[in-house]
Amino acid sequence: MDKGVRLDESQQIKIKKWSLVDDEAPNVVKKLVFSNNSKADMTFNFGIDGPFEIVKSKTNTGAKHPLAAQGGASKIVQKKVETMFTLQPLKIVELNVKFIAPKASDREQWPMIMQDSRDGQLQVAFANGDQQNFSLKGLLLRPKLVLLTEKESKNDKAQDELDFGICNVDKSRTITVYLSNITEVSANWTLNYVKFPKKQTVSKYTTTQWEEENLTKLDDPEVFEFSDASGLLRGKSTPLRKIPEGLFVPPVAKDEYEKQFLPKKILVNFRPKQNTLYKSKFRFTVENGLSCDVILKGRGSYEENHD
Repeated sequence: MDKGVRLDESQQIKIKKWSLVDDEAPNVVKKLVFSNNSKADMTFNFGIDGPFEIVKSKTNTGAKHPLAAQGGASKIVQKKVETMFTLQPLKIVELNVKFIAPKASDREQWPMIMQDSRDGQLQVAFANGDQQNFSLKGLLLRPKLVLLTEKESKNDKAQDELDFGICNVDKSRTITVYLSNITEVSANWTLNYVKFPKKQTVSKYTTTQWEEENLTKLDDPEVFEFSDASGLLRGKSTPLRKIPEGLFVPPVAKDEYEKQFLPKKILVNFRPKQNTLYKSKFRFTVENGLSCDVILKGRGSYEENHD
């Protein structure tokens, strides 16, 4: 049973592993405390299966299990963690159970999804033949980012497109976006330009308006400027709220603790160079996590009324 908590066999012992090395990450070693609340000595031993390991044990009992290891550890052979005990009344045994997780970079063993799990079991076999089994669950957690906007998207051609509209080549337009972490895992992110695949010739009779637009676009990422290009985003980000003006904005943080969970505000400027349609793709790449893409588009104009 976990420290100060009594567990029955129907409850799971959960141990989390983040894909990011971070000071805020939970410990992959969990301390479990077992106590003898009866009036007689209890003799038993622990067993474990699945990707878990008993890495440390400690007890304050004065009695010894008849088969427990004797003497100190050899200088050559490391002493094995003790798993056999005779526990006197009101005494305790502490076990440190470790979740042996795969490397975050191993996509086969740890899929690129927000949560995967591994199951195991901690067994307690008593000398009288009784047995208790405690379910172990290791949770493999990856961060995931999504991009939110101040206004609801009116683009019915592509969900991930943001349109700056028409802008004079001597002016600029700005859109505010919010990068949100929808998981509890901290997200270490960087912004990257993603080149569109080479244009393919298609029949004008079968192309959609959106496909025709993509054939005529100019992919020049320099016309789009981001106020931030990297950072660490704590999770889970607080959701945006709708204000009377109809915009979606982050809530007002009460203190410094709440501030760290606000979505990241990013300003994106569009500065066209000539009167053409610009469209470029960018990716918020997450270290050992799930990234998100956004396509920015805008049309430059020489007309003075487009400012």
